[in-house]
Amino acid sequence: LTPFEVISILSSKRRDVPWVFTNVTKLFLSLVLIAISAAGFMVSAVQHFQGEKVHPVAFWTPAVQTVTFMLAAVILMWDRVRGIHTSGGLFMFWLVLSLVGVAQLRTELRQNGGEPSVTFILYMIYYPTVVLMLILNIFADPPPRVSDRPKTENPCPAETASFASLCLFGWFDTLIWRGFRKPLTWADLWNLRYHDTSTYCVAKFEKRWNKILKQSTRFSKTENHTKLSGLPDSERNRPKKPISILGTILRTYWTTLLSAALLKILSDVCALLNPHLLYLIITFVENKGYVWKGVMYAVGMFLAAEIHTITLQHYSNMMYTLGINWRTALMSAIYKKALRISSSSRKTVSVGEIVNLMAVDAQRCVETAPFLHAGWTLLVTIIVCMYFLWRILGVATLAGIAILIILIPINVVTTKRIRTLQLRQLKHKDERVKFISEVLSGIKILKMYAWEQSFRTFILKIRDQELSLLKTAAILNASTSFCTFCSSILVLLASFTIFVLIDERNVLTPEIAFVAMAFFNIMRHHLSYFPTTVEFNIQFFVATKRISKFMNADELDFTSISHDMSKKE
Repeated sequence: LTPFEVISILSSKRRDVPWVFTNVTKLFLSLVLIAISAAGFMVSAVQHFQGEKVHPVAFWTPAVQTVTFMLAAVILMWDRVRGIHTSGGLFMFWLVLSLVGVAQLRTELRQNGGEPSVTFILYMIYYPTVVLMLILNIFADPPPRVSDRPKTENPCPAETASFASLCLFGWFDTLIWRGFRKPLTWADLWNLRYHDTSTYCVAKFEKRWNKILKQSTRFSKTENHTKLSGLPDSERNRPKKPISILGTILRTYWTTLLSAALLKILSDVCALLNPHLLYLIITFVENKGYVWKGVMYAVGMFLAAEIHTITLQHYSNMMYTLGINWRTALMSAIYKKALRISSSSRKTVSVGEIVNLMAVDAQRCVETAPFLHAGWTLLVTIIVCMYFLWRILGVATLAGIAILIILIPINVVTTKRIRTLQLRQLKHKDERVKFISEVLSGIKILKMYAWEQSFRTFILKIRDQELSLLKTAAILNASTSFCTFCSSILVLLASFTIFVLIDERNVLTPEIAFVAMAFFNIMRHHLSYFPTTVEFNIQFFVATKRISKFMNADELDFTSISHDMSKKE
């Protein structure tokens, strides 16, 4: 965790966390732990020189602990200087030490029957100190004195919350209790976090867009600078190739996308871990092994489910927030582009299309963001489930695979048809919004010549065509969802039937049936989201393609106008 902590410290632009009770106590306890570890090393050295048998682990353990606690103290001080009020790395470090130390504490208490030894006394001081450090790291230090973020009247508590509160969404509890006591109003809501404000999102996107635009633009060889403005007189920017909006937003927020991908992978791994733990629990009940094994399996199953839930919720929250930031940046970019577009390009783009780009296509980012990583993690999870099912059911798994193979072409054809319908529906929508805008702008002429009924009929005709396409797409989506829902049941039925009939020795024992059903349930859950994931991803790619086409349109040539700044008006 140290490299991630160092990256977080070096990237921080805030400074000087004030000294308070929490960080002073943490620093003091860190020094106490360093002294205890050094004392343990000295005790082992004295015993060795006195001729007693001392194992190498008695030297290495306190030595490594001393260096580790010194590193923790350095990170604690560095966090305070660099303005980091809470540390996720230190919290996880003390949490792991507290959990691992329980086993040694039990051993020390059981083995110490007579007069307590020096090692026992040192550990009885060491372990409560570690637990106290964990408790102190649950709370956050006060915010730093120097910050690059503007001050707000009602800041979001997530910016000052501790790492534990961020993991468990504890910072949101105050708003829930406030809403429980009385109806919420606008005054009860917090301000946006700085990284979610339009000021930050727009500036970050425009910086990346301008950088890519500069790299994708070539200039003419003859550049005659004018004396008045210093700009090239014959400069013409010609993009080498159209710039993709999708590539720009992915490059702008690649760190967030990578973090979300890691959370999604961890969530899926924990989900796949539960069937294996279930198999171990069933085997333990049948064989009646040691009690501590059963407790360990049950605790592991609980922790896997909790980690799966927490990581999945953080992934969803992170991607929803990212989608909103994308929409904010794209709406600003489209609006500014509409002010700079040339007259020739304006003839091909109507006002209604620009409104749709800002209102509809930009909204696709919010809707698709949670399903962006699901497009590939679903396939990986399904393949892994099929692998484990092959190990459990053997050749009978091919029956389920055959049903899936039969359903895949149906879903592919349906998906292509839905994509075509969406493109046609968007064209009708652009046309409808265009005519409505023209009607509103020329309402006086329309009233003068009594053209209301004619335009109404024409607009309703376009709307009927649009509704017909939406109805067809909805029917296709419903059929895809129905096939996906039934596929898991058919796969389960076919696999179990073939497994029993293929060999008389094959018996559906509890460990086979329940574990296979657990994997099939995971597959059913992922397959149920597969049509929605495909649908949203298709809409997202279509929307980004439309926005990219508009953003690559020709702009006004501002270099054709020069100003003589030496003359005073």
